[in-house]
Amino acid sequence: MATAQINARIQSDVKVAGDRALEAVGCTPTRAVRALWGYAGRNGHRRRKLRELIDMLEGSDGSSGVGGDSEARAQRAAEGPLIFERALTEMGVIDYRPLADDELREMAHLEKMAERGTLS
Repeated sequence: MATAQINARIQSDVKVAGDRALEAVGCTPTRAVRALWGYAGRNGHRRRKLRELIDMLEGSDGSSGVGGDSEARAQRAAEGPLIFERALTEMGVIDYRPLADDELREMAHLEKMAERGTLS
């Protein structure tokens, strides 16, 4: 099996504290990095789960701005409702407009009536 080397820069006090804590539980920095990369590789398709782990490991609570992720999270939340609309536009469905609840209910009733043959 081929191996690769990873070089990362972290604050020296963070490294010292981390090395000390990992040693106390019988773990090496290499083992910890392998575990994180292995987890990421196994869960890359579950992006939300992976993002939550990274946020948790960074100590982010979503409001502190640790790692700058609170801004990114707010931006993703603001863009969320537009994802479907953007996808339809990219697919060429130009006349898309979201329907109000009462319009959707009326359409459902009309479909039911047509299925039953009661629509004239």
